[in-house]
Amino acid sequence: MAGTIMAVITNNDVVVLCLTPIICIFSDTTGADAEPFLIAMFIAANTASMALFIGNPTNIIVAEANDISFLSYSAWMGLPFLGAAVAGIAVLYLTNSAIDIHTSRSVRTLAIIPGSVSISEPDIQLHEIPVAPLPLASSSVTAIVEPSDQVKSNGFRKTKLAKSLKRAIISIIHTTEIRIPTVSAVLRRLPYGIIPFSLGMFIIVESLSQQGWTPRLAWVLKRMCSSPAAAVFIVGAITTLACNVLNNLPMSILFSRALQHPIFAQVESSSRRGAMFALIIGSNVGANFTLVGSLAGLMFQGIASQKKREIGYFTFMRWCAPVMVAQLAAACAILVAELAVVQS
Repeated sequence: MAGTIMAVITNNDVVVLCLTPIICIFSDTTGADAEPFLIAMFIAANTASMALFIGNPTNIIVAEANDISFLSYSAWMGLPFLGAAVAGIAVLYLTNSAIDIHTSRSVRTLAIIPGSVSISEPDIQLHEIPVAPLPLASSSVTAIVEPSDQVKSNGFRKTKLAKSLKRAIISIIHTTEIRIPTVSAVLRRLPYGIIPFSLGMFIIVESLSQQGWTPRLAWVLKRMCSSPAAAVFIVGAITTLACNVLNNLPMSILFSRALQHPIFAQVESSSRRGAMFALIIGSNVGANFTLVGSLAGLMFQGIASQKKREIGYFTFMRWCAPVMVAQLAAACAILVAELAVVQS
């Protein structure tokens, strides 16, 4: 419930970044198995992110490309979101009701005092760490890191400019860690590893567009979308699978271009509208299939791993694949019903 509410008013990435470490700390404190709670939180975040325009960057991409207002988006996607949420809860309950959530240790109350908990390690508090005065600490770090003037590397002596620059950088870093330790800890723990992956996916999408695959995709979708119902279910299924090949952000850009192409514009208006909203459903629900379906999935796995909770790809799929199928079917069916009502 907390993940759903947070995802509606913020977005799925914020929910994953905030609640994943909290759930892990809760598990450490109570002895409960963190895995069911982590999976439920992740599914709730990706499901609720389709409710509003701001819930997911993919929603903004598709809405802006098709001139959809905030109110119009909410009117169309409100009921599909509720249907997907109910379907997800039902499938999670039915498929995992037999799972025993172990509580080997007694439940204890966790009191978090502002300013006393360090982000870097749950067991270490900032007020317990002795901090040397700034000039002494800075000079100590410099003395340790900076090599002696007599040391030579690769046959040449370091210049005074290089040493001065190094000394300044070390002093700035150390001062930052003392004055704003929380910010420093957050910066150290940011998931920088997903940047190459994301850039690579965007490069692939741009390469496909430059090689003429956008009109080909538009032609294929035109042939498949013979009716509003076909457009919704086919585009929803294809984009859900494509999320887990290209990641949902690059996938949304590629399919938005295809749906706006003059070739696809020959499809009737209700089918085009259905395909457009089905793309939004697929970009959100598709992240509940594999960990590579969205950047939130990669961040989720990374944060859980930092907290000693290893959630592998097959474990994730075992939990989430049945939920994803039910959510996709429910959301698409409700969207088809909405199109039928508007068309009549």
